[in-house]
Amino acid sequence: MREGTESPLVSIITVTLNDESGICKTVRSLQAWSGEGAVEHIVVDGGSSYAIDAVLGALNWNGTLLKGKDRGLYDAMNKGLMKARGKYLWFLNSGDTIPSGDTVRVVCGQLKANTPDILYGDSWEGSEKDGWRYKRAKPLWAMRTGMITHHQAIIFRRGLILDGNIKYDLAFPIAADYDFVLRSLAASERTQYLPLPICGFEPDGVSQRYPLRGRRDQFAVRRKNGESYLVAAALFGGQTLAWLWRRMWPTGYWLLKRRLW
Repeated sequence: MREGTESPLVSIITVTLNDESGICKTVRSLQAWSGEGAVEHIVVDGGSSYAIDAVLGALNWNGTLLKGKDRGLYDAMNKGLMKARGKYLWFLNSGDTIPSGDTVRVVCGQLKANTPDILYGDSWEGSEKDGWRYKRAKPLWAMRTGMITHHQAIIFRRGLILDGNIKYDLAFPIAADYDFVLRSLAASERTQYLPLPICGFEPDGVSQRYPLRGRRDQFAVRRKNGESYLVAAALFGGQTLAWLWRRMWPTGYWLLKRRLW
């Protein structure tokens, strides 16, 4: 990974707070970017209790470090977004990974050749302890029901975001990413799907810890983005039933989901 005077192709933005093992995992996975062109890595640290400068230095990391208190995950992501210089934005937070160097080469090639406003792909979901499950992205029309893929598997053209004044809305502490993607897709004229896993994601975020709050946030996001009350309420009810089914019979839930998507 290297930085130069010219604008990089991709700005990778990583938010972290008191997650030394996670930030190390993410930085190491980005070694695959070496030799793939001008790419910058921005780490936004919310005030970790350890010396993050020393940790990153020990990894021979040469990106941009932003340190200081913030108002949470999405405020930190906005800070990284405004600091970025790349043509494209890729949000990979602490603990997230890129599967392989081949993935990097394909992604860079697609961005250069097709210049999409948004590029999205599949993902690996799980952990080293529990194993990994391939999670294929849903079709675009399914955004009405929720995220079609992990946020980490979506790459945005920075000009699209800046021209549309699109930021993470702090009014949605759990579903601001959903709002961000909905608004970005509405502004996009060229959205490309890449049938390849482009991120590794461990599902232990706030939406998993606070599912009811997350569904309420999604309801509010849908209403903000023009969905009718009745449809938003119906989707809220359907998500609640799906969550109950997943808890009671996870095997059946995943079998049906694989058949649907």
